[in-house]
Amino acid sequence: MGVLDGKVYGDFGRLGAGARGARSGDGLARRAKGLVKCYLRLGKHKLSALVTYTGAVGFVMGSAYSSDGLVDYEMLGWTSVGTALCAASANCLNQLYEIKRDAVMSRTNARPLPAGRVSKLHALGFAAVTGILGYGILDRKTDRTTASLGLANIALYAGVYTPLKVIHPINTWVGAVVGAIPPLMGWSAANAGDLSHTNAWLLGGALFVWQIPHFHALAALYAKDYTKGGYKMLAQSNPKLNARLGAWMAYTLLPLGPLAVHSHMTSPVFAVEALGLNLWMIRSAEKMLENPTSTVAARSCFRASITYLPLVLAALMIHKKTPKDVQPHEGEAKLTSSRPPAYTTVFASFPLLPCPSFLMQTSEEEGSGTETTTELEK
Repeated sequence: MGVLDGKVYGDFGRLGAGARGARSGDGLARRAKGLVKCYLRLGKHKLSALVTYTGAVGFVMGSAYSSDGLVDYEMLGWTSVGTALCAASANCLNQLYEIKRDAVMSRTNARPLPAGRVSKLHALGFAAVTGILGYGILDRKTDRTTASLGLANIALYAGVYTPLKVIHPINTWVGAVVGAIPPLMGWSAANAGDLSHTNAWLLGGALFVWQIPHFHALAALYAKDYTKGGYKMLAQSNPKLNARLGAWMAYTLLPLGPLAVHSHMTSPVFAVEALGLNLWMIRSAEKMLENPTSTVAARSCFRASITYLPLVLAALMIHKKTPKDVQPHEGEAKLTSSRPPAYTTVFASFPLLPCPSFLMQTSEEEGSGTETTTELEK
């Protein structure tokens, strides 16, 4: 009986230990899940996903001008991973800088740092690891230009845009530069660091312009919160000008479709689709202009802008053309100027980028007195 009792008691003991182990395992799983959620919020995963998407669009569109004109999906994957990591690093550094301000704003007080779910040192480690990994992946798997752009964007977002938010409303325009760089990163990765083609800058310019109505609507929507946080936004100091600039920049996107068609970037169908989407965003921006302090109008404009971008970029990829699609008409000379149309000269190289090739004509070539022409690629 004693042996039996011992066996029974031993089994119950082992069952108890197993239950405690299961509870301990569940606790570890919960902590791990909570930590992953904190990392996602530190990296602003939704914003980082949108940034990565714009970079991927840049890669796909830029691939049309690569040596073989095909999308290298493996490199696209590495470019996306590197871009996402760089974006997460910049977003985490942004939150480290703004802990006290985030704590007093209802929109941000539940973030991991102001809520005390992670320490500053832990968040700094996350920012450092993601930033180093992002730069390293881009440098090893793509090219130095793309990696340098990723690193420059971390510095621009965390070191310039973030502190400028409490100094002057110009911060929005600096932030627009930050948003314009990821598609250039994608284009660069697809072309071994070459950003000399005009269409790369057309794509980056479109992203720059889009962000003004988008962020001006966001600033109007959360104007009271931004005031509590001590941020200097135009929506607080001059709501009418804030709405007017947003509407004006929404109108500025109207040429995107015709320019994309004119530069042989897309088929004419894109121009029609882009116009429809653009008119929707313009209408919502005009409603905000009619009532600059209305949160209802601001929310409508914000939603229109956040819907416009992924849809217009998707249409861009669907209707993209390659140089091989551009066929000269029969009987016409197969010649084209080596210089781009005059309107392209308004684009200037961002620091750290190579100078566009059409600005690098040698004195010998220009002094020959002959017209430089190239045969269209077939």
